[in-house]
Amino acid sequence: MSKCRFVWFANFLWVSVIGTLLHFVFEWSGGNSFVGLFSPVNESPWEHLKLIYFPILFFLIIQLIYLKQKRTAMPNLIWSTSLSALLAVGAVTAAYYTYSGIIGRNIMWIDISIFISAAALAYIFNYRMIKSHPSGIPGSKLAGAALLLALCALLVVFTFFTPHIPWFEDPTTGLYGLP
Repeated sequence: MSKCRFVWFANFLWVSVIGTLLHFVFEWSGGNSFVGLFSPVNESPWEHLKLIYFPILFFLIIQLIYLKQKRTAMPNLIWSTSLSALLAVGAVTAAYYTYSGIIGRNIMWIDISIFISAAALAYIFNYRMIKSHPSGIPGSKLAGAALLLALCALLVVFTFFTPHIPWFEDPTTGLYGLP
């Protein structure tokens, strides 16, 4: 396996493991609001997007620090990762609402399969994006950072100021946002 493929496989594993652990962190913290910034605060589909988004963001930060220390450039990394995060969030949302709309309920093993599939999809896309544009795309760092910040802001803000629509409703309690 090439070094580049190994790194993207490590990214996929990171997102899968850290995302799974994040599912429980808010409860383990005793309901700490700070932890709720990056960990789901309830069982709503919206809050569960944090499980895929924040591990992708955290690993990007680790990669950027590592690349800076090694004085290595990967000009398309921020842009490709931002698109990968958006793809993963969109895939989770579309797949969840499609299958649960068809059968009328959600099933945990299908939810987990969607999460893992979305993580794989994100990193396959990310890998191909990096490989197809090795010299970067003009303006892509800024555009990628803006997209990542916008997604992050939405995930954080809607935890505290939650719209009262089904995407944000905890199906187990009927509540929205922080308990």
